[in-house]
Amino acid sequence: KVRALRNELQENRNLNIIKKSGFMLDVKNLRFILPNDDQIYEFLTNDINYYMQKFEVMVTDNFKTKEVKEPKLGSIGVKVENNLLNIDLSKLSISPEEIQEVMDKYKIKKKFYRLKDGSFLNLNENEDIEFLDKLASGMDINYKDLKNNVIKLPVNRTLYLNELLKKFNNTKATKNSEYKQIVENLEKDNIDEEIPLPKEVKADLRDYQKIGYSWLKTLENYKFGGILADDMGLGKTLQLLTVIESYIEKNDENKMASIVISPSSLALNWMAEAKKFTPNIKVQVISGNANERKQKIANIKNYDLVITSYDLLKRDIEKYKDLDYIFKYIIADEAQYLKNSNTQNAKAIKELKAETRYALTGTPIENSLAELWSIFDYIMPGYLFQYKKFKSMYETPIVKEENQDAMAKLKMLIEPFVLRRTKKEVLTELPEKTITVLNNTMDDEQEKIYMSYLAKAKQEVADQIKLNGFEKSQIMILAALTRLRQICCHPGLFISDYKGESSKLSQCMEIIEDAVSAGHKILLFSGYTSMFDIIQKELIERNKVKLNQNAKNIEKIAIVENYTVASKVKEMFKVLVKQKSFVFNKLFSIKKHNKQEVVTAFSGLLELSRRSKVETTQEEIFGDITVEKAKRA
Repeated sequence: KVRALRNELQENRNLNIIKKSGFMLDVKNLRFILPNDDQIYEFLTNDINYYMQKFEVMVTDNFKTKEVKEPKLGSIGVKVENNLLNIDLSKLSISPEEIQEVMDKYKIKKKFYRLKDGSFLNLNENEDIEFLDKLASGMDINYKDLKNNVIKLPVNRTLYLNELLKKFNNTKATKNSEYKQIVENLEKDNIDEEIPLPKEVKADLRDYQKIGYSWLKTLENYKFGGILADDMGLGKTLQLLTVIESYIEKNDENKMASIVISPSSLALNWMAEAKKFTPNIKVQVISGNANERKQKIANIKNYDLVITSYDLLKRDIEKYKDLDYIFKYIIADEAQYLKNSNTQNAKAIKELKAETRYALTGTPIENSLAELWSIFDYIMPGYLFQYKKFKSMYETPIVKEENQDAMAKLKMLIEPFVLRRTKKEVLTELPEKTITVLNNTMDDEQEKIYMSYLAKAKQEVADQIKLNGFEKSQIMILAALTRLRQICCHPGLFISDYKGESSKLSQCMEIIEDAVSAGHKILLFSGYTSMFDIIQKELIERNKVKLNQNAKNIEKIAIVENYTVASKVKEMFKVLVKQKSFVFNKLFSIKKHNKQEVVTAFSGLLELSRRSKVETTQEEIFGDITVEKAKRA
């Protein structure tokens, strides 16, 4: 017999080491076991090294299969084919059947995944797994749908994949020529400014406008939508008209019409800009009563560009659906009108069919992620997923949790399809003064008052001239014209209990809100002091900006100097038209600032004119009196 002396003290120490590792005594089989995967993984990754140093360790063949592996992506294959993006993951070290389960564990921050062969996959700080996660979350991929190790996606996901590959530069990818061409053409730093401009555009586009035009044309080439979010005043309308003109010049026959949807106050402005810069475009404004609009909608194919308002579109949407017309371009101007996806504005425009969809906005859309989603749902439906998923993946983490990773992923998704330039970026020197006249149509109630007063004024003027002669009737004629002009601005200027709308006031508010939202300042002029009381009341109700009270000259000097020096002041001037010369003389006499600095401080000079698109002509009010006499009056 061989007797061995036991070292019970050492035995107890060793038992404590074993127990500390999580082993439990299996009394029946007289062995120690690790009861769960977490403890086995911890033993294999950490404790085993200590055991190897402390003890002589012998293992079975079965134990050798319990290794910890690192996931390896290998090289991925990327190609664009038949308008689809194909991603080949055949080199991935994980079987296709287990990829989705692995990613599910990774999302809940598990350290490992137990593979079916019994081995463990380490999920800690692994770049390949992180790449697969961002690939799935950014492209709405479920790896369970993987077929033959290939993922097929819409081609508009190409640019997100490219941004992802740039971030994970250790991930190797083989790319086909079509994929490379799309990426190269839509890389903003590589946009080709030399794309030929249409011959019939009556304007000299600035360099940044040529880039915008080229970018829009490139998006069109791949059937992508886009958001042109340039600062107010940088010529978004001109850039889009140039795109439409380019299409018309290249397609003499079988041309498709395009449609612009804008706030009602800007519909006539689009028509005026089209006539000015692209007279070759046949334009129709969808307006009038229901029957007139129906007739115009039925004849859309006879025009190159039709223009309607968000309000009229939602009224007429069934007529467009019955027509079942496919537009070349749909252009949503002031796209912040689509910010609530549940409104009729948003629902109606998404019912229209088109080859390419563009959105224009001068307001930074980053302020509202719900607005961003709604606009993208219009330009490329489904690109930012369903809203419920978008909210859980991006909106809530970014807004409530300030999650920078979610912000980075969203930026990679949207950046290729949004082009925004500010005045500070593109206007390196003060440009020549630009005067933009925004035409305006009255709303129904305002126009009824106007036409009623016009008829009354014409009769009273005719009676007065018949009784006293033209020379002695001039004061009355001037008074009648003044009243008509006041109605154009706002009927409340002389009807004390007027509760209706003013289309000119609505347009003024749209311009102010757009400018202030983008961080700009406005200098506002009007010929009627009482008009400012109405504007101020409206601004206070909207809680937008503060309007300065009337000021004497010495007070105006202080206001002007304060406005120029304090860059963050967002107050508005109220100055009579006749006071303009005083204000500008004072602005340019301030020694601290040269002329360019002072003018740059104001993003826009807004004058509330007394005329309206439907305002009466002199011939209308004077009847049979000669035009020469009317002009003298």
